[in-house]
Amino acid sequence: ATTGYGSAAATTGYRSAAATTGYRSAAATTGKHSIAAALGPNSPAKAGPDGAIVLTAWEQRLDHSWAPKRGLFAFVGETHGEVTIKPDTFYRLTVDGVVEETEA
Repeated sequence: ATTGYGSAAATTGYRSAAATTGYRSAAATTGKHSIAAALGPNSPAKAGPDGAIVLTAWEQRLDHSWAPKRGLFAFVGETHGEVTIKPDTFYRLTVDGVVEETEA
């Protein structure tokens, strides 16, 4: 697990987990049945085959602080809206609840 602006967490191995909490912090896993959790604002996550991702969307307030708005847990292969979660592809969640492919 990591925290901080632009931090990254990456793991490999059976049932491994990667979690980040900072702004624009990426979480990536490659192991079978692994979970990547990107819990900070504007943070992407990706998982390998048989994996899952956790995404959060945050709203910036008038005082420039951040407040959590939405959350999503998705297995690779699931469809959310018009997007089917693919392995080894980064995704983020918008404040409107839309899942988008993105760069790390």
